[in-house]
Amino acid sequence: MVKLATDLVKFVDDSTAWDVLHRDSQSNLPSTVKACEEWTCDNNMKLNASKTKEMRVNFSSSSPSYPPIVINNQIVNIVTHAKLPGVTISNDLKWNLHVSAICKKASKRLYALWLLKKRPSGLRPSPSDAHSQRSISVRLPKHPLRTTFP
Repeated sequence: MVKLATDLVKFVDDSTAWDVLHRDSQSNLPSTVKACEEWTCDNNMKLNASKTKEMRVNFSSSSPSYPPIVINNQIVNIVTHAKLPGVTISNDLKWNLHVSAICKKASKRLYALWLLKKRPSGLRPSPSDAHSQRSISVRLPKHPLRTTFP
């Protein structure tokens, strides 16, 4: 087990590390990433630098400079928002992106239900139906962990 200098949240196929910095303190994230990179190398795995993102949340008037995070000799991209399982967060800590994503997903599902309701003969379209060329599939979402644990 590797001792890390930051907090780490692990999901099934994803990990999130964060560090809270006070004024004039140094970030521990580069050393955490280095430790994770060494652990993955020791276990015959490799971190994917192109899928790794850094998001900085800073409300001070001056933006401090931090050393870049490097994985496999590639500098990690700095982003303004990140999608974690179940939630989208932004660097201004507002809910706009998350609410928009949820509304978009709900709109797609409601549209599919509306199409099913509009079709009185069930799922079999009639030749005169304007949507006869379109196929409709209904899928009930399962919770991802429900299939993992009995």
